[in-house]
Amino acid sequence: MDVEIEDNVEEAGDLVYFTPLLFERTKENPLKHEERLFPVDFAHPILENCRVVINFPEDYQIDKLPKGGIFKLPEDVGSFSISYLIDGQTLLIKSAIHINKSMYSSEEYFYLKELFAAIVEKQAEKIVFKKKV
Repeated sequence: MDVEIEDNVEEAGDLVYFTPLLFERTKENPLKHEERLFPVDFAHPILENCRVVINFPEDYQIDKLPKGGIFKLPEDVGSFSISYLIDGQTLLIKSAIHINKSMYSSEEYFYLKELFAAIVEKQAEKIVFKKKV
């Protein structure tokens, strides 16, 4: 889909703050408890890939870009990755969540909860654009 965004940015002087994953991001960690006695059942494995392409105006440049990263569960039973690529006035963001099993034991809960915490935090990071002088 092509979207023009005018209202969902924060402006401060010559800086513009923008969260690129507007609709596709995970906004809250579904795993809230400190401990879990029973398995976590997702009903099926999850593969969520999101690719966002942003074409920004010629009179702006990227001032601050979040760091990408890869976050993996032990034994490679799940992962999250996010990356940023700049090409001229185009920014490509890729976010991928892989929950490789439908059922996670209570012993795996802590790692799964930490993975979702990383997803929420990294997908909410803002890109800062600066007006060229």
